Amino acid sequence: IQRNMWMTNDGFRDFLYYSPLGHVLAQLGRTDEVRCTTDMLLVNPNRGFGWHQDNQNGPIGFPDAMRWWVAMDRCGQDDFGAPEYLLGSHRNQSVSDDAVFVKLEDGDLSTFGRKTKFIPEPGDLIIWNARTIHRIVAPPEQQWVEGTQRRAIGGTVAKGGTTYFNKGGASGISDLAGHTQQNGELLSSPYFPR
Repeated sequence: IQRNMWMTNDGFRDFLYYSPLGHVLAQLGRTDEVRCTTDMLLVNPNRGFGWHQDNQNGPIGFPDAMRWWVAMDRCGQDDFGAPEYLLGSHRNQSVSDDAVFVKLEDGDLSTFGRKTKFIPEPGDLIIWNARTIHRIVAPPEQQWVEGTQRRAIGGTVAKGGTTYFNKGGASGISDLAGHTQQNGELLSSPYFPR
């Protein structure tokens, strides 16, 4: 995983600034603007992406966060690398905001019985609620065979009107240093581009 691609890679920055991504996210979020709070390049093989919720969404709360993912490659053999989602799980009441990895039999997650798996083609966009429980389909024992790797770019955007919230702890990795934003201020720093 490489983070903050928009700061170091002109192609990725141009994709964020000039592609329809921001417009699509704003339309689906029913907001006038979105601001990038996290971004990353993901390359499988990886380890540890079982069932989880994304909590490193930047210095914002879950209600203001929208997650996105754009495939750069097709998923590998047997759909390895494909994202799978537990439908409706963004409404769960048992997974705390700071939790990452979960077991589907814990809390009220067992009441969300439907799953869906996306097999994206290069350029396909997936958008989901940041509290949605999901995983990346991995081969048995996570033994990635040559040719099964896939790349994707993704991240989090904040809806217009979002306030800055320094969560600290493990979430601190997703809050860029160098800005002067204070808790409760409107998210407006150039470190969170719109």
